[in-house]
Amino acid sequence: MRKAFPQGIPEAILSNELPHDPPYPGDNGIRFEPVPGVKRGNPIIDQLRRAYEENSEKSM
Repeated sequence: MRKAFPQGIPEAILSNELPHDPPYPGDNGIRFEPVPGVKRGNPIIDQLRRAYEENSEKSM
């Protein structure tokens, strides 16, 4: 189960309108931790995000 944003990740964070690392209401104190060597805006991150979302929907 997702510990941060158990009701779903806010669209503003998913769409990168807001950064992932500062506190955000509903994050339960869990912060984004970048993968070493992977820059923000990397297409790989977008692919991982989509896969995560698909997995999250299947497990609910």
